[in-house]
Amino acid sequence: MTAETKKPFKRISQETIQEVLDVSILDISEQLGHSPRRSGKQYAIFCPSPNHGSERTPDTYIEPYKNIFKCFGGGGCGCGGNSSIAYYSWTENGEYDPKKHFLSSVKGVAALMGISLKYTDGSSEKATIAPVKRTKVYKPKETEPRDDGECDRLYRSFLSLCPIRAHHYEEWKSRGYSNEEIKLFGLRSVPNKEELQDILQSLHQQGFDLKHIPGFSQRASKSAEGLVWEWSINATDGYFIPVRNEIGQWYRMRIRRDAGKPKYIWFSSYDNSDDTSCEVYLLRRYGASSGAPLNITVPTNVVQNWHVGDSIQDYFSTDTVISTEGEHKSQLSANILQTLVDGVPGVGNV
Repeated sequence: MTAETKKPFKRISQETIQEVLDVSILDISEQLGHSPRRSGKQYAIFCPSPNHGSERTPDTYIEPYKNIFKCFGGGGCGCGGNSSIAYYSWTENGEYDPKKHFLSSVKGVAALMGISLKYTDGSSEKATIAPVKRTKVYKPKETEPRDDGECDRLYRSFLSLCPIRAHHYEEWKSRGYSNEEIKLFGLRSVPNKEELQDILQSLHQQGFDLKHIPGFSQRASKSAEGLVWEWSINATDGYFIPVRNEIGQWYRMRIRRDAGKPKYIWFSSYDNSDDTSCEVYLLRRYGASSGAPLNITVPTNVVQNWHVGDSIQDYFSTDTVISTEGEHKSQLSANILQTLVDGVPGVGNV
């Protein structure tokens, strides 16, 4: 009886492994259908691990410049890594153990990205894999936000009703803001649930329509009669920082969180009301994404005279524009240098 001849083990070449490692986490996330959405210098997604469970918001962040990802949802489920191989493994296996998952994940990334498998014996083949488990592929509706003027009027009224908490006030003062600047720049604390209900009621009484204003959306809950939709905001703690456009409108807002990472997030919302696989308490409607726009920052004395709707060029002209990251940093830079500063999401000093 002839012994069965075993198929010789073929070792994947280092060249192929390097090609796979050169695939960015952002690219493999998009290829897997996880719909990463820009949030400042990072991209937000729902946790790729199939073991994570339902999420209210996408709390896993990809940092493309460092090529890392990490889940912060519910304190963090452990999902994270610094390679496309790790990302693929978390998506496919709900974990990443290099001893168990490295080889299959290399082949998986190669197949998705069209990379040929080359072996150390000189042979090669096209990588093939079984269909990947895509547990978080639903993409919220791409809803166009209301025009900048409507957002500005709503945000100004909303912020005028928001509280100022003592610990936030102390932080602003420690950053060098005067009381006048705190008011001028619209710095306000995120309201709690009781405060928010009074604020929303006041906004409705003033005739504001909250539909498709970034940061606002209706949340679903169950009742005996069916679904009940109630207005809310996509913020639970921290404080708001308005972001200005070139005609002085507060057209978007940032949130500086009291705890957790990332520290700065956009005041943004979404619409997944047509997602039939989503649990009811996770459904939202009439939301809109904030995107990650520029913040036009000028010295305080210019802001004091800047009438909303007027071009900044009517008040301030310069041959030099500085770009920096962060709303506080850009305002401080504008005051010190007495020049126009663009607050650009995702850059260092330029």
